[in-house]
Amino acid sequence: MKEENSKLSDEAFLGRIKQLPPKQQEAALHVFKAVKRKRVRGMRYSKEWISECLIMRMKGPKLYEDMRRQKVLVLPSKVTHLRFHKAGFDFNEKVMSMLKQNSFMDAFKGTEAHR
Repeated sequence: MKEENSKLSDEAFLGRIKQLPPKQQEAALHVFKAVKRKRVRGMRYSKEWISECLIMRMKGPKLYEDMRRQKVLVLPSKVTHLRFHKAGFDFNEKVMSMLKQNSFMDAFKGTEAHR
């Protein structure tokens, strides 16, 4: 099978998968790329495929890892996901200024607390 895939040109393969839905095209393209390589370590993934894989991993992390280990699909590792989707926890100054402006309590300045 590897020999047959190596003989198949990129253009011919892309022509064959054009009839598939876009997400299946993306999966087939990455499988085709993986077949041409000795190892998938260091493989470049498209942003769309990384996003789809992240969604799959969020829906079922155990199944995702099992599919990855069994090599059912060419799936990026957890480290690859972390590299692509870094979470930032910075404060947005515009949001903070709007919150400060909207939470200003002029109505309660002159009143005293009831005891």
